[in-house]
Amino acid sequence: MGNMLNKKMMTTLTKIAFVLCVVLGLASQSSAATITITGGNATWGTAANGMSGTPTAGDHVVIDGTNTFIIDASEVVAGGSNVVGNVTAAGAGVLTISTATNAAVTTTIASVDITGAGTITQSVTDQTNRSIATTVTGAFKTGGALVMSDVNNDGATTSAITVGGDIAIGGTTTIGHSTHNAVGNTATLTANGASSVFTGAVTLN
Repeated sequence: MGNMLNKKMMTTLTKIAFVLCVVLGLASQSSAATITITGGNATWGTAANGMSGTPTAGDHVVIDGTNTFIIDASEVVAGGSNVVGNVTAAGAGVLTISTATNAAVTTTIASVDITGAGTITQSVTDQTNRSIATTVTGAFKTGGALVMSDVNNDGATTSAITVGGDIAIGGTTTIGHSTHNAVGNTATLTANGASSVFTGAVTLN
């Protein structure tokens, strides 16, 4: 009798655990959002042009048409890092990562896939000792150009993109300095995926 009761209790507990797993899984999926950028530029955390607030790790950002998604330090999550899911564009959408708010920027993106001729730009603007560190855990692709630049002459700026998946740049690639070429400033693109294809000209300054 005791063994039968134990078996029934175990079966009931197993069912309860399964239901909880399903509920928690659905809750996790429902918390992710699709953010579609329309009508111009949309800056991280600023409610305008489709951006309704601060994106989260599971959110999918869709850049509509030729609009621009701007990631900077204007609003970051606790710990000082921006984290977002996939960033995609079916057209020539633009992705810009910048220190324009006079602060360092650390960002993790699940993947970037711009099928049109949209430009991906990562720029350290004219401020002292600023840095950008971007990690793309999956693929990093655009049919347009990749530009990594800085306009700072203090010799202490760093700009880094680290990619875990495949890289495919359909346009030109420029990695280096646009206005100043101070000794000590660094710009690096680290490819950890199986494939890296740069169709256009590659310029290292």
